[in-house]
Amino acid sequence: MVASETCSISNGVVTASFVVAAASAGSYHITITGNPSGDSGSALFTLIVSPISITPNPVGATPGATVQVSGSGFSLLDSSCSLSGVAVSSPSCSVSGGALSGSFIVANVGTGYYTITATGSTGDSASTNFAVGPITAPPIPGFPLEAILSGLFLGLGTIALLRRRRPTA
Repeated sequence: MVASETCSISNGVVTASFVVAAASAGSYHITITGNPSGDSGSALFTLIVSPISITPNPVGATPGATVQVSGSGFSLLDSSCSLSGVAVSSPSCSVSGGALSGSFIVANVGTGYYTITATGSTGDSASTNFAVGPITAPPIPGFPLEAILSGLFLGLGTIALLRRRRPTA
């Protein structure tokens, strides 16, 4: 539970500090033992672990789009991080003070939901779902979709009128 500690005694007064290692939330007994006399003291320490989470922005995109990822609750001991998943391409990730910041390019995958995972250097991780949508066809330059649909309906209407006016034999 303790990753590193410092301790000093001066005139019978103990001054100590410690860094908490990756541990589960709960109550722990912390004991300080003097040397050479072997006297000791202990205290109850309660570790509250904030939930680890990540959030992509946007929460869904098409292949080739760049997505930003933010996260919180990572260990203060994390010095680096990684982003992974089937839909993740060209990831970059950094973590500082428990806050994660990263990005990735959406890989060329089919439409659907994919899991994105961020992992800190101490092994802590968080996952979330990410939606990949279909690639839409680009519009014809200078030719709005409304004009295409109007022309299609006009053409179908003309054919219908011509069929009605055709004399029967």
